[in-house]
Amino acid sequence: MTRLFAAAILLALVTGCAGLAPTVPGSAPPDPQAGYVAGLFNRQGMSFAMVLRAVDGGGSYILPMGEDTRWPGDLERSSVAVAVKPGTYTVAEWFTYGTVNKEVISRRPNTIAALQAPFVVKAGAVLHLGEISVASLPVPGPNGYTAGIELRVSPRATPWREVRGAFERAYPMLASQPASCILCGAGP
Repeated sequence: MTRLFAAAILLALVTGCAGLAPTVPGSAPPDPQAGYVAGLFNRQGMSFAMVLRAVDGGGSYILPMGEDTRWPGDLERSSVAVAVKPGTYTVAEWFTYGTVNKEVISRRPNTIAALQAPFVVKAGAVLHLGEISVASLPVPGPNGYTAGIELRVSPRATPWREVRGAFERAYPMLASQPASCILCGAGP
């Protein structure tokens, strides 16, 4: 038990703080100098986030994948947006983090090809990533103990009208901004 506790403390010291970007309040008016990156997230288990990295080396933003609550919980269709400096970005990696202390628990590189390609975020516009489901599942180890956590990130080809509708309900002040979607399906 003492070894497990010591390992947990060491892991917390090594992994660091998540550094989440503040999400845009639902009632915030558009900022003509900023661009917006949004996602519609379904979450099972731990809190997840993604790293949006500027291609020109101009920094990165961390987008929570679902509402960032005090205690983790499963979420369905949680629309989240962050304001970013206009530019070209990629989704570099995913990670799970502790909801109370915001410490990074586990990191994985982004392996979704559609989100590895650079995308442009324009001033005054919304770049929506689409609907993404995330799950953290325990990996069984010997003697019934959990040996680790498996992260699953699964994009969905949800029709743009559904994704945009969820975004507009969550962010009515940004509803009139030009918007596009990377992972959305055409739909009926």
